[in-house]
Amino acid sequence: DDNKRLMRSLNLVFEQCEANAICKAAFPTMQQDFFSMLEDYELDPVILELGDPERFPDGRMVVTGNLLTSGIFQGLYDPDFIEIFPMLVREVGQRNKSLLAALADGLVKEPGFSSGLQLAVDCYERIPRITPEMIQADQSNHPQLEVWRFSANSHAICNALHQQRADDSWHLPVYSDIPTLVAAGEFDPITPPSYAKLAASTLSNGTYFEVPAAGHAAIPYSECAESIMTSFLSDPAQALDTS
Repeated sequence: DDNKRLMRSLNLVFEQCEANAICKAAFPTMQQDFFSMLEDYELDPVILELGDPERFPDGRMVVTGNLLTSGIFQGLYDPDFIEIFPMLVREVGQRNKSLLAALADGLVKEPGFSSGLQLAVDCYERIPRITPEMIQADQSNHPQLEVWRFSANSHAICNALHQQRADDSWHLPVYSDIPTLVAAGEFDPITPPSYAKLAASTLSNGTYFEVPAAGHAAIPYSECAESIMTSFLSDPAQALDTS
């Protein structure tokens, strides 16, 4: 459901801009411009000369609609990215190479990041729960993201990498009465609030709260959320002050 999750986050951005008079006046066609931008880049990619062969093959990056969508998915983890998203759509749509280079530098992982390790775990835990038919249905249900092929080859990649797969016991809900704080970021595109609510639903002493305007890893990005976490750790029985 990668497309479904990304569309949920994108729609939040579109809806909140539409509801804000200043944003709406400045970016009246942002949603239409966004999807047109993805198609434009897929048909006519932008080539960036970045001069960092450790992170970019041959020191360059070819920005297609597919790659741009993946970058936006990653960017939505960060509330600073979300805050300037309308401006990014305008500038990237106008092929601002300086901005694209800055985004690439900020979003592409450092050399120490292990894609192999991430894939190894993903193939073990996630792939047994999804089928190619489910991936195809997710893509068909969100034609606006047709250029994005994030999960299209997941099974082929995993089958080539290793054959180890988690059994169903790995996906059973956790039942516990241990006091537990479960937080979610409003815009999180990869573990949306619905996931956190589901996780909290079988924790009899679980407390769920959502961090407005946050992306992924909501607590480290928010002083308010950090204070809530600190209060909870000091006294789990105390009611949370989320005011």
